[in-house]
Amino acid sequence: MAADWSSHSPGDSAEEIQAWETLIEDWQQAKAWEQIHAAEVLIALGHGEMVRTQMLAEREAREASPSRIGVWRVLARTARDAGERRHWVQQIEKVFADQAAPDRAQAIETMAKLKETGSPETQRLAREWMESDNLVELFVARWFLVESHDLPVESLFELVRSAKANSRRLGAYALARVGLTDPELLRELADCTDRESDDSVAAPYLVAAALTLSADPGPTDSWRARLVRLTAVAPANAQLEAARAMVQWMSAENAAGLAPQLKAPGVDSRLGAAWVILHAHGRVR
Repeated sequence: MAADWSSHSPGDSAEEIQAWETLIEDWQQAKAWEQIHAAEVLIALGHGEMVRTQMLAEREAREASPSRIGVWRVLARTARDAGERRHWVQQIEKVFADQAAPDRAQAIETMAKLKETGSPETQRLAREWMESDNLVELFVARWFLVESHDLPVESLFELVRSAKANSRRLGAYALARVGLTDPELLRELADCTDRESDDSVAAPYLVAAALTLSADPGPTDSWRARLVRLTAVAPANAQLEAARAMVQWMSAENAAGLAPQLKAPGVDSRLGAAWVILHAHGRVR
């Protein structure tokens, strides 16, 4: 039986109603990884159990999609107990151990996102990727090994120092999730954020990371304004990343300005706007 996702109250604002309807429509109709992103926004808003129920009911079809790792990530995040979570984590580890699997990078990245240390074999295979010439393989392996306490966080920060914008983007993306407490690295992150030009692919990620990690309280207001400005023109995936930072501080009044993005062509753009609007209106269970 399909879950009942209708959720309106008499006092809901027009943008709140539109945000909820947009989020549910994308959860029901988006494909592959974009649907996983919709699920994760719903989880962040407190609807994990309903997501879990529907994901399990449609599991066979979704596991046959290119986003099977995402399916297991969602089920691990919504598991009812440690044993159930471990089952899904082991499914992910099996993919990473399969040299022929096309989604090995997604598997080890998901281990990092779940903050799972993995088995000794998983850690050994990740260390092999530390020698890779492939940026994505090197990045996800480094991120996983930092999360499993096999590498210091400084190894991820090296990406932020890179001359390549895409490396800086990836470094900021991971650091926002790993966390950063070293005052010198936080100061350097703030400096890197201020130096990054607005037309750089890394800019929204660095600003979002600087805000999430409270890299420097001084420019907080200017960073917030900059992130809102960047979000209006950033690619869809960057808009979703910006939303992750915006939910920490954006008021319902300011979030109303994101309403036009609820009709954006990119699914992640719509999801980011819906997440911020609903969170700002207190729609978090």
